[in-house]
Amino acid sequence: MIQTEALDGKCALIVEDEYFVADDLRRGLSDAGMTIVGPVPDADAEMV
Repeated sequence: MIQTEALDGKCALIVEDEYFVADDLRRGLSDAGMTIVGPVPDADAEMV
């Protein structure tokens, strides 16, 4: 189980080429209080 207090207010960039994996990760982290940037499919796409 994720300790939401440790993640509340933090920011994360999700780099994942599988859409459904990235979306599940985004939802879980967002529900834990994180601000999510992305997802982007790869590191090169993030650099634009």
